[in-house]
Amino acid sequence: MSHWAIPCNIWKTMQEEKEAKDKGQLTKKQQQHLSDFKTVTGPCEFTRQAALQAVMKLIATNNQLLKHQIHLYNEFTKHMKVLKKEITIRSSLFNASDSAEDLP
Repeated sequence: MSHWAIPCNIWKTMQEEKEAKDKGQLTKKQQQHLSDFKTVTGPCEFTRQAALQAVMKLIATNNQLLKHQIHLYNEFTKHMKVLKKEITIRSSLFNASDSAEDLP
């Protein structure tokens, strides 16, 4: 394969790895292989207990958000009820003052 077919950044990395190998230095990949990182895989088969635990975890974390949304909704509803009450009181006072002016 011609080096013209390989992108410049990959070609540069390949050259650096080759030079490091010639000098006896370890590349990042080689250092990672020496570190012996363990890969973790999920369960190979679904069990009732694992599915139940995943659903419970999902409900527990999503429920927290739901509680905050319900709290905000309740506070908004209370505020709107107070505003509605104030508007009705002020409009009734305004209407009462208009009717008092109409009297001779």
